[in-house]
Amino acid sequence: MLKAAHHGGNESTTPEFVAACNPQIVIIPCNSLIAEERPAFIRNLHEFGRRGAKVYRCDHYRDIDIATDGRTVQCLGRTDTFVEHTVFRLH
Repeated sequence: MLKAAHHGGNESTTPEFVAACNPQIVIIPCNSLIAEERPAFIRNLHEFGRRGAKVYRCDHYRDIDIATDGRTVQCLGRTDTFVEHTVFRLH
């Protein structure tokens, strides 16, 4: 799991860093302005997707909850109209 630093931009989230982390879930603290105006943000979204990571963006979800029992991690993203639930096993 990765909480993308610096709003998911390339200042701290490089392809090499993403490859080393190999996250299954990525949380990106951002707003719609960042998502629309920063090319590095879009490039990193593509990099996360190319690697198969599930991305939870703070501009899309009202709440993002993460819980673990030491064997699995559960992530719940809530909007005003739906809840998205992702579960993955820790290695």
